[in-house]
Amino acid sequence: MAKKKEIQVFEYEGKRITFDFGDGEEMVNATEVAATFNKRLQDFTRLQNTKEFVKALESSMNTAKGADSHLWKKAIKSVRGGDDPRLRGTWYEQRLALKLAAWLNPKFELWIYGKIRELLSTGQTTISNDKVLIDKKTFQFFIEKHKGEQNNFNHFLESLLNDGDD
Repeated sequence: MAKKKEIQVFEYEGKRITFDFGDGEEMVNATEVAATFNKRLQDFTRLQNTKEFVKALESSMNTAKGADSHLWKKAIKSVRGGDDPRLRGTWYEQRLALKLAAWLNPKFELWIYGKIRELLSTGQTTISNDKVLIDKKTFQFFIEKHKGEQNNFNHFLESLLNDGDD
């Protein structure tokens, strides 16, 4: 059975960074992240500290899997083909992506931590100063509550698009 993809694209200083939140596996397109800073993932993955971190991370991700390692979840996944070009590249599990962010650039690392703190404290995070990413549950609640009320839904969308343009 194919895994459900829940792709979200964020921007950091005008560069796209793709996240996949599908099937409870939060993955980040590390190829895009490294390219943003003109660095190579191989330089990061060759580090002894990175190798040890990946081993410990995968071990913690698979505590219930036992010795049957072919069922283990992986911290690094590579997608080379497929119909959706957004899915191509090397993908890192979220904790490994944080370690990569720290290695790439201190300002980027702080940006990532700020987004996480914002998301944890408010349940949402801003994409830029004037655009707010609404969390999925809030959006689904609004749609369910206003089914059949096209005018309210249109007003809601207009308010999102026009927020801050006054």
